[in-house]
Amino acid sequence: MSPEMWQNNLSYDLSADVWSLGVLLYYLCCLDYPFKPVGGNAQISLIKSIVESDYEDLPANYSIWVHQLVDCMLNKNPLERPNAKDILEFPPVAKYVAAIMEDDRYRSIYDDYEENASDYHTNLEKNPNEMQID
Repeated sequence: MSPEMWQNNLSYDLSADVWSLGVLLYYLCCLDYPFKPVGGNAQISLIKSIVESDYEDLPANYSIWVHQLVDCMLNKNPLERPNAKDILEFPPVAKYVAAIMEDDRYRSIYDDYEENASDYHTNLEKNPNEMQID
């Protein structure tokens, strides 16, 4: 469960699904969970870890794109997480969505990224925790 569900007893919304997808993506990259219980009662310790702790960075062999996507999805503030549309329009994701769905809209997102890749990379290096969706 996402931190806001434990912390504020908020009702469920779609940003909690984005959090869960970020946990899954992290697990697929590391074969380990981003948040782990530390001592004491395992459930309470896990909740505390989710709400209060940071996770270890992904291994360096993953691209900056994967790092950025996981970081955005595991943002503790649900209002700062990307939504499903943002994720699908994230250029590295859009490339594969376009191929699978044969959808020119996503292909144009990736083509635009390819044409302006140097600007995109410069912005990414300056603001690594912000998804660059334009």
